[in-house]
Amino acid sequence: MNRHMRTTAKILFICLLFLSFNPGYAQKRQPEILWDNYGVPHIYSKTTAGMYYAFGWAQMHNDANLLLKLYAQARGIAAQYWGKAYLNNDVNVQRFDLSELANKIYSEQHVEYRNYLNAFVKGINDYAKAHPENIGTDYKQILPVTPQDVIAHCVNVLSLVFVAGDNIYQARKQGGPPGSNAMAIAASRSASKHAMLLANPHLPWWGLFTFFEAHLNGPGFDAYGAALVGMPVLAIAFNNNLGWTHTVNTMDASTRYQ
Repeated sequence: MNRHMRTTAKILFICLLFLSFNPGYAQKRQPEILWDNYGVPHIYSKTTAGMYYAFGWAQMHNDANLLLKLYAQARGIAAQYWGKAYLNNDVNVQRFDLSELANKIYSEQHVEYRNYLNAFVKGINDYAKAHPENIGTDYKQILPVTPQDVIAHCVNVLSLVFVAGDNIYQARKQGGPPGSNAMAIAASRSASKHAMLLANPHLPWWGLFTFFEAHLNGPGFDAYGAALVGMPVLAIAFNNNLGWTHTVNTMDASTRYQ
């Protein structure tokens, strides 16, 4: 299981390396966030790190309490704050030692990627300092957020829920998570003569499944789509050349044993 978790986490964070390669965030070149009528942030930055800084800030602006709760769950201490309803999650997180795994993954990242992740986290913490009135009393105790919190959250969602979820839920006799689907239509099959991609993830609108819609613009990067709250990358999105989405498949993702 730990091998699968490490592989999944590395795949997620390697994805960031494809976004752009621009040196670190300069404070004098502040990014700009334009909010549309639907509450979607359109982020424009002259640096890649600045783009991620604004992405962290924007997620706190829309979902501060949820984001902080998810990071507390990724630390494996949510029951300490909010009671026994979170105990099973805490047991799983601590069983797989996500805290230590997050430290290891962070230490192995290229310095350029660490700068982007640090910028995302700084945006979260700077928002909390600038707008404490928008954060519930029960959630302020989670601050400050660390890069390891973000990594642990990503591993928790990708590995313990999506990759190994079937085995973990079956072990608890709770049934597995629901499926989803996607559909690609070639231009030759389309009335508009344009290729189309249908993303239909079938995720509920609560907790760690909640999507955050955003438009990110940085050096050599322009994409519109959605991330799961608390994650620093667009999981389902499109740019001027292509689109990407995710759904379940029948791979043997994990092994349950006693």
